[in-house]
Order: sequence, then structure tokens, then C-alpha cells
Amino acid sequence: MPLLATPRVVFSRPEHDSACRYGSYHILDIAIAEAKKNGVAFRDFMAEQATRDNIWSCFDTFDPALFVMVGHGNPQVTACQNNEVLFDRSVESGMKLKDRCATFLSCSWGQAAKDLVHLGMKGFHGYTEDFVFVASIFPDTYASPFMRAHLEFARVCENGKSCGEAFEACRQKWLEEIANMDSYSARFAKADYESMVFEGDAEFVPTPIEPPHPPTQKCCECGAEFDTCDDLLAHIRFDHFPPCKEYKRPGWCKVFGWIVNCPIPSEGT
Repeated sequence: MPLLATPRVVFSRPEHDSACRYGSYHILDIAIAEAKKNGVAFRDFMAEQATRDNIWSCFDTFDPALFVMVGHGNPQVTACQNNEVLFDRSVESGMKLKDRCATFLSCSWGQAAKDLVHLGMKGFHGYTEDFVFVASIFPDTYASPFMRAHLEFARVCENGKSCGEAFEACRQKWLEEIANMDSYSARFAKADYESMVFEGDAEFVPTPIEPPHPPTQKCCECGAEFDTCDDLLAHIRFDHFPPCKEYKRPGWCKVFGWIVNCPIPSEGT
């Protein structure tokens, strides 16, 4: 059985340069929208709020199982707003990421995946080489296929799937987007695809989505189903036993009804 986590996500969206703005824009449009649609609790740190202190503090208090970010990086570090170092290969960073899955849109940071998984990360999705995408004037359609492909990992995780399922879906999404790109864009997309890695527990489910509970109460009269006993009783009362029509007592009944044991009180109408 896959290990289940509490469905919480943290997003880091620095916007201090154009590359980060593209990532931030598409995280909002795809990953955050998916979290909202599925009722997954999340915290979003955008632009000047995307600092190391804010994100590390949120990890302690909110305790997310999934972390989704964009930021510059290299084989040793990944960054947040204004290129502040967010995580490195240290034990301290490893402990902060312990028992979590993260998807990093960060150049070459994927080279740190094995080290951080060894320190306790449940899943690491990223790229071992520079992530290159084609863009024109922000926001434009050239960048969208790159971002859709990358963010498929987060989107699938937010639908209650395991890291392994999310990585396979992400691979398929890259191939689909590459097949529909022009040759110039496809050249860079293929390089991104080939440098993409996942390390960790493929069975880990970062954001499990509970299916709706089936109705537990059934009306024996008509077969209607209800979630609670109160709902069932209300249905029986109002649908099967509607209120009696108002009854007007004749004058003689008000005076002599007691002789024939009339059940309506004498003060009734």
C-alpha cells in the first residue's frame, strides 16, 4: 500500500526576472488552479513573499507533503526571490525536506536529488542540466508547452496519484508537447526531457484525495438514499407523511365530542 500524507502544498513563485515570471505565471495557471479544483490546502509565496525564512517557517507550521517551485539553481543550490539560496545539499536542508516530495523548476539542481533523498526526501523531481525554454513577449504561447509538460508532475500529484504515476504522466506529457512543437522549440524541449529525473519512493502519495463517501441510509418506502439519519427522517416526515389538512370541528362536536371520545381537544377548531 502507498504511504499516504496530509494533502497540503506549498508554492514558491519568485518574480524578480523574466524566467521566474514565466514559471510563476504557469504555476498559478496550472498547479494552483488544480489544487483549488481538488480542495487541496495550500500556501502560495509569490514575488517578495517567496523568501527562505517564509518558506522554511511554513514548512514547520503548515507541514506540506508537496512543494512546487520555480527558481534559479545549479548543482549545489536552488534559489527563491532575488536569488536567495533556498535549499542546498546540507543536512539542514535535507531535514527540512524530509518526508516531503518536491518538484523543482531549477537549472541543474536535479544533480542533488540522490543526496537529498538519502537524507529523507520522499520524492525529488527536477532536471540535471540547465532548463531551457523558448519565449517571446511575456506571457506568450511559446513557453506554455514547456511549462505544461513540467507542471504535469504537480498536477497529477494534486489528483491523488503517487509520485511514480506523476513522473510517468510527466514523461508522456513532455513527449506529447514535443510532438506538437516547431522544430526549433522541440530541440530545447528534448534536452529538458532527457535531463529530467525522479528520485525517491514511487509509491508515495503526496496529496491523497478522498473519494466521496457513498450514502449510508436508504428509505424503505421509495429507495431514496441519504448521507445521514437526520436527512432520512426529514424525508420520511415530509415526503411520505405530509402534514394533515386543517380540520374544522362542528359546534356540536366542541360541546358533546367528549361523549364519543373524540381525540381532538375541545378547545380545538
